[in-house]
Amino acid sequence: MGKLEAAAPVAMVALGGSMIAGEGCHPGHDGGVDNGVDPRGCAYPSRFSRWLNDTYYGPNAATATADSASSNLFYENRALGGTTTAGALPMLPLLVRDHRDGHRGMDLIVIDFSVNDFNEEQDWTTTSATTQDADQEEKVFAATEAMLRYLLRKHSSSAIMLVDGMCVSHSPAMQAHARAADAYGVPFLPSSGLMPCGSYGRHPPNFVHEFLKAGLVMWWQTFTWLVSCPEQSGSGVGSSSGVSTGVVVPPLDAAAPEAVASRFKVCEKLRTVYDAQAAYAQAQGGLRAGAGVDTGARSSLPVSVKGSWPLALDNGRADKAAWITTESFSVLDFPLAFGQSPRVAMVRRNMRGCGRGRGRVLGQRMPLTAPLPLCFARARFIPVATTTRSVRAV
Repeated sequence: MGKLEAAAPVAMVALGGSMIAGEGCHPGHDGGVDNGVDPRGCAYPSRFSRWLNDTYYGPNAATATADSASSNLFYENRALGGTTTAGALPMLPLLVRDHRDGHRGMDLIVIDFSVNDFNEEQDWTTTSATTQDADQEEKVFAATEAMLRYLLRKHSSSAIMLVDGMCVSHSPAMQAHARAADAYGVPFLPSSGLMPCGSYGRHPPNFVHEFLKAGLVMWWQTFTWLVSCPEQSGSGVGSSSGVSTGVVVPPLDAAAPEAVASRFKVCEKLRTVYDAQAAYAQAQGGLRAGAGVDTGARSSLPVSVKGSWPLALDNGRADKAAWITTESFSVLDFPLAFGQSPRVAMVRRNMRGCGRGRGRVLGQRMPLTAPLPLCFARARFIPVATTTRSVRAV
C-alpha cells in the first residue's frame, strides 16, 4: 500500500481458473464497462486493477502490460481455465514472478480458485469432486495452505488477497479457504458476504464481476482506513476478517496432516528450461542478464527439424532474444521431461511481425494441437522427469 500511496510502480497478478480468466464475462454487456474483446479485461481482478490505477495514479495514467515499458501499475491476469489450487502449485513460482525482471515477485497477488476447488478433484485422480466428498475440505485446505506457505516464505513482501467468488455459502471449499487464510493471517473475501448469491454457474455474467470488484474496492478502502487508524482495528487485525500489515512468517510445520499435505507440493526446481534470453546471454559469454525468471539453471537448446531458427535479437532489442525463423513450414523441437503431474509453462512476449503457426505436444498420452503465435521469447517447462515428451513449433 505504501508504494501505491507514494505513486511508485506496483506489479499485480491475478491467479485462478476460467472465471478469473473472464469466461462468460462479455465486455460491454449487462451494463458493464467496455474493455475490448479480451474477456480477461472483463474479469473482476482486472476491473479492480483499473480502479487502483485510477485511484492512486489518476484516470489518465496508463496500466502497463507484459510488453509495455515501465508504467505505474503493471498488471497481468494469469488465470488458467480448469485449474484448482493444487493444479497451480507446480507452476506457482512462474505465476507470481514479474517476468520483466526475473528477480522480483509481484507486489499484489489476488487468488481465486473457488470455482474449480468446489467442482474438481484437487489431485486429478478423478474428473470431478462432490460436495459430499468427506475429504474435499481437507484436500482444499492442504493445497491452499501449501500455496500460502510458499508465498509467505518466498514472497514475504507481497500482499495477498484470497477471494472466494463461487458464492456458495459454507461449501467445503469455501470453509477450507477461510481456514487457511485465518491460519496464516491472509485477508479472505467470500463473495457470499459481498453480493447477493444466485444461480450464476461456473462462468458468471458481467454484473457479477462488477459486484465482486465493488466488494474488493470496499474491502480495500476499509483496509486503508484501519491501517491509517490502527486504534480502530481492534481484535480483527491479523485475522482473515481483519488486516495484517506486518510480515507473516509461516510456522515450521504445516497444519494439514502429513498424509494429505505430502500430495500438494510447489515445484521449486524446473526440470527442463528453454529460455531464449538466457541462451543468448550464454552464447555471448555472459550470465543470465535479462532472463525472465531466476531459475538458477542454464537454458537447454531446441532442435531444428526443418528450416533455419537462428537465436537472435528481435529488431535489435537486447531484452527480446528469440529463436526466429522467416521460412514457411519450419519446424523446431523442444524435448521435455515430465513427471506424474506435468505442467508446461510458456512465457510469451510479442515480437515484431509475429506470424502464426501451430504448437503440438507429441507423445502417446498427450495428444494436443493448438494454434499458437510463434512468439516464444521465453518458455519454461515443469516438473520432475520420468517420461520424455516434446513440444514442437511448426
